[in-house]
Amino acid sequence: MAEFLGSTSKGTEEVATPTGPVPAWQVEMPGRNGATTLLLSKRDGIELGSRSGPFTTTPGGDCRALD
Repeated sequence: MAEFLGSTSKGTEEVATPTGPVPAWQVEMPGRNGATTLLLSKRDGIELGSRSGPFTTTPGGDCRALD
């Protein structure tokens, strides 16, 4: 895995996606107001989500009903 300035590898996990689970690295990035954990695909390095404090992002969802 590539190194990012100030980042720390925290391990791995399976991330649920609309096409099935994807193996991901957990990479902790420091910040002024606390760390953010990025979930990066082991296959192609794309971001699959993040966690920071009480906030979480994940892939998927259906926004077709929004105008």
